[in-house]
Parts: sequence; structure tokens; C-alpha cells
Amino acid sequence: MSDLERLLLHARKAVQRIGLDLSGLHVLTEAATGPYAATAAMVGLGGGRASVVAADSSYGTREAAVGWTQDLVRLARSNVDVFDRSAAPWESADIVTNSAPLRPFDAQTAERMMRGSVLALMFAGWELRRNEVDVQALTRRGVRIVGVQERHPNVDVLDSCGVLALKMLLAARMEVRGSRILVVGHDEFAAIIARTVVAVGGVVNQVASITEAGPEEWDAVVHTPLSGMVEQHPAHVWLGVLSASDDPVVVQFAGGLPFAELRDAGIDVIPDRPVPPLRMGWTLSELGDKPTVRLLAGGLRAAADAHAGLESGYIDEVVLAT
Repeated sequence: MSDLERLLLHARKAVQRIGLDLSGLHVLTEAATGPYAATAAMVGLGGGRASVVAADSSYGTREAAVGWTQDLVRLARSNVDVFDRSAAPWESADIVTNSAPLRPFDAQTAERMMRGSVLALMFAGWELRRNEVDVQALTRRGVRIVGVQERHPNVDVLDSCGVLALKMLLAARMEVRGSRILVVGHDEFAAIIARTVVAVGGVVNQVASITEAGPEEWDAVVHTPLSGMVEQHPAHVWLGVLSASDDPVVVQFAGGLPFAELRDAGIDVIPDRPVPPLRMGWTLSELGDKPTVRLLAGGLRAAADAHAGLESGYIDEVVLAT
């Protein structure tokens, strides 16, 4: 079975599992590589019409994203229209996904969106990054902003974040079992990661901020904040916490660290590149296709239910202007 055939298999199963029905709906989403290419295919599998915005990204070229998406859609015996962001059919889309090539959802973009349409966050409402989504402008336009319940049994991806952090630690040659690991974060991701590490024998201390930790002998520090306001502390704070450690590893589950200064000080950091605040160092795609595909399918189902005015266990939160 080819990679595309396997991805389509997971997409079909996810659509069937959640009962995705997009009949009569026009969905504007992204052209992408890897499992994220499944969104457009699932729109077709669910009976909807897909349009995609294509652009270069850190994950691949525009051409690669279009190739992946079109090949998968053809394999699913469906169709897709490809646009640049400036020419995208915002005005006719019933559902728009909060995908990277479509962002930001600012006031200008909100004015182009159809009244009564739905912005599908494609993750939980509490993970909303307000620097990318102008909640007030969208609400004024009559656009509903819908998160997905990541713990719904037919989605069930939130605990995969703990497995992802564990994979990052192992990739950094961290033994984990018996290692002293500092988990830094204030949201649910931190708690999930801490539980996962403890479950495999790690010794964990969890703090909301790096400023709450002392210079103990840490084998690894995992930085997790992916929601709310992230405090970016200078390098001397981090180096002070790590000063009693012999050979520590810093894991950027989420970005916003003084990457260059840590590397200059001889600290191993994974991934070995700067990661912006509120961004994941690795995505769920590192765990295979299934977690990402199920999350994307859940996001589409939540948006479809919201568009139909249904009460739904897939809708985590409809984010209102505050």
C-alpha cells in the first residue's frame, strides 16, 4: 500500500467514524503535504465541495502541497479547486478552516467571509491564538468560531500529545525512565505530558513558568505552552535553572525559548531550530497519519454541526468576542 493509499484509508475511516456530512456545503481549506492533505479529500468524502489555498511553507513548496492534495483527492474520486489566498472564494465558503495558508483572520479577511459561515479552528477552542484570529471582527461579521472537542471518543487525540513529547525526548537520546524532567507550562498539554512521562518511569516536576524552577540537576526540560499569553524569559533565566545540570536537553514541544542563546551555551535543543511562541516544535504527524486525520475530521464535523445549528458533542467551544 502506498503512502497516499494509506492516508486515504485513514481519511475514509475517520469520515465514517464521525459520520461527516458536508452535503451542499462549500469548504475553503488548505493544500498541504502529509496527513494535512487529507482535509480536502475528506470534504469530498463527506459530500462537500472543496477549494484550497496553496502557498509555500516550512513544510514544503506550493507545488508539493498542490501535488499531494490533488493526488489524494483524485484517489478519493473527488475534485478540488486551487487558489492563491488573494483570489480565494471567501464569499461563497460555508466553512473556512483555520489553516496556515489562510491566516491571519483579520478584519479585512472577515469582511470577505460569508455572513453565517463558520471558521473551523481545527483544534480546541481554548487553544485559540488571538494574534491570528480577530474574534471581534469575525463576530461582527456573523462568522461563528468553532473549536473541536479533542476528547470526543471519535476524535481522541489530546493524549497523543504526551506520546509526541515522549518521542521528542527519546529522539534527544533521553532515557526518560529514571530521568529528572522539568515540564514547563500552564495549560492542559503540560499536565498530559507530565502524566505520560511519569507513566514510563520519569521523575517529573511541573511548573507554570520557568521562573518557578530552581537550579536543580535536570536531565531535560520540556516547554509546553500552546495557549494564552506566553511569557518569553531571557536566556539568563533558563541558564540559571540549568546551571546545576551536567548535560541537559531542552525540548521545544512549544516554542518561545531563547534558542540561539541556549545553543551558544552548549545546551542541546530539540528541534534544532527556533520555534515561534504558541507553535509546536513537532506536529502530531510525527506519530503517523491517524491522529492528525482524526483531528481534522473532528474539526470538519464540529463546523458542519455548528453551521446546521445543532447541539453537538464535537463542538468544544464557540469562541465569542470579549
